Amino acid sequence: MLDEYATELNRKERRRIIEYLSLTVLYFLLFVLATPLLEPILSFSFTLLGGTLGWVLSQHRERRRLLPPYHRQRLIADILENLLFLLALTLIFFVALFTHYPLPQLLGYLSAAFWSYFLTTAVGERTWQRRFFLTLPEEQQKNYLANLSRTIFLPLNLYRQR
Repeated sequence: MLDEYATELNRKERRRIIEYLSLTVLYFLLFVLATPLLEPILSFSFTLLGGTLGWVLSQHRERRRLLPPYHRQRLIADILENLLFLLALTLIFFVALFTHYPLPQLLGYLSAAFWSYFLTTAVGERTWQRRFFLTLPEEQQKNYLANLSRTIFLPLNLYRQR
């Protein structure tokens, strides 16, 4: 049974890593293109912020995946994480709009945060799986795999109750 779980984890994780790395490369290229417009200290700050946020959120997300698929706390936390992320982006754009901050610079700083966010999320997810997955009890491995989406673009797995 453990081999079956490890095989399923590898299959899902392979696709997720490709998606994370694709987004990392995309945002890194956007960041590089915008670099001449950016202040170095702010670029570093946004990169550090995105990376730290990616690592911390990935560790919390991995622990939440151990809960049963319909666990209320896990569902609420996943939904709130996504909504707060969208709210933060909306606020950043409104602040930029009302302060007349140049859009290319804003996108450059956001790209700095995003490339480091996606990279550290991928590394955090993979590190957690390699350190803990095989040491988990079978029930938690089942929960983890049920909660681990095949893609990062549709993060919520809402399964039918049987």
